[in-house]
Amino acid sequence: KSVSQYSAPTNLRPAAAQALACPDNIGFEYGNFTNWSNYIGDVVANGTTNVITVNPSAPTPNRHVIYAATNPSALDPYGLFPINPPDGSGFALKLGNDVNGAEAESVRYTINVPANAVDFSITYRYAGVFQDPGHERYEQPRFSAKILDVAENKYLNCASWVFISDDTIPGFYSSPIDNDIKCKAWTPVFINLSAYAGKTLILEFTTADCTKGAHWGYTYVDVGDCNIAAGIQYQCNPNRAFMTGPPGFRIY
Repeated sequence: KSVSQYSAPTNLRPAAAQALACPDNIGFEYGNFTNWSNYIGDVVANGTTNVITVNPSAPTPNRHVIYAATNPSALDPYGLFPINPPDGSGFALKLGNDVNGAEAESVRYTINVPANAVDFSITYRYAGVFQDPGHERYEQPRFSAKILDVAENKYLNCASWVFISDDTIPGFYSSPIDNDIKCKAWTPVFINLSAYAGKTLILEFTTADCTKGAHWGYTYVDVGDCNIAAGIQYQCNPNRAFMTGPPGFRIY
């Protein structure tokens, strides 16, 4: 959380409290894929375009894995960061693996945003481990997190990202085990969906190997902290207000 302090000559209204629970099992709290859809496929380079093709499947061992948090947390074997989800959740998803073969994996969750939604949001957290063979960017291993507006059949620009294996991306570092593996420890992303009240959205996470078939990538994912807003605490003497923002922003 980021906290900022500023002078406030007048009283401020507290931010709205959390009003709605997270969509059922969006954070894998059942320890299974209830309400999630699974996909497997492959990735190829079509000219200079990275093309991922996946088809519906059952949860596939070593490609779609829900694992339980442990005490103490296990460490990722390459990044050496704790794999327990940092929000305290009991379960998280490992998508993909450290086996090459131009594989691609995806999971999707359908979100029906309530028509009267106020401060409707989700926060997802991800951690990535990718081999970095130094190919062209369109050939490199990658992870994408996207949200699809079903009615418009378009991804939301402000909520759809692709992370490509490359140590120039902020937050990625070289593995202490192998310098050719790039890692990123758990990172939160906050998505405000209040503007989509009454709409159906699909949350989609996808991991893909390199297009040449010899290098792999995988990602850890968890979803939680739904429908939260900035919090404000007002102090009368001296006149100050303390603002606490939700996690998932790069800067405030």
